Amino acid sequence: LCPDCAAYYSNRSACYMMLGKYHDALNDAREAVRLDTNFVKGYLRVAKCNIALGDANAALSVLRQASELEPNNRSIRDEMTNAQALLRCLDEVTKATGKGDYRTAIFHLDRALEQAVGCRNLKITKAEYLVFLQRFADAQEMVK
Repeated sequence: LCPDCAAYYSNRSACYMMLGKYHDALNDAREAVRLDTNFVKGYLRVAKCNIALGDANAALSVLRQASELEPNNRSIRDEMTNAQALLRCLDEVTKATGKGDYRTAIFHLDRALEQAVGCRNLKITKAEYLVFLQRFADAQEMVK
């Protein structure tokens, strides 16, 4: 009804997020910000979608833009904390994987998936690591 209203896109983005449709939510949130470059709530939705999809760096970039508009906004700081936590988890996954420690990698993947609830790649990676662990357990059982 009103294709130039940023709030409408933002509201639909929120609905998509509640339905777990993070790509659709991200598209609408980006449109809200495109329509109104001062719409902090739109930036927050973009960041939340990026975090849910596992892209913490994109979330931090958008949050920096939002922070320029409202430097004292607690919601922006909270989302920055979430994005940074996701980055730390992903870094720990990389370290553990480099050592072949899939059990620890899965632990950190689970922590990452608490933030990145819609990230298909992390879910696939976790499944692969679970297979690695099962194969290792099977191999050890054969040795006994």
